[in-house]
Amino acid sequence: MRLYIYLEHALAQDAESHALIHELRHEMEGIGKAVLEFLGKYHQLAVQPNLVASFGNDLSAVGKVLVERIQREESTLYPLYLPAY
Repeated sequence: MRLYIYLEHALAQDAESHALIHELRHEMEGIGKAVLEFLGKYHQLAVQPNLVASFGNDLSAVGKVLVERIQREESTLYPLYLPAY
């Protein structure tokens, strides 16, 4: 989150980049909360067998969100760091 806050301030003069960083930051907050909820739900999976049935689907959903986010960052955020030639 610190990176996004830093980038929001650093790119304040570039409205398009600033808006992108702002959006990514808030999206990541939501993803972080979802991952923490997942971890909280399944941290004692071994002693709560009733959770086994939903674990695979929930893990798949979290993985899908993370893969999509990484792809989005690679295509939109990382190019902001490319040197200008």
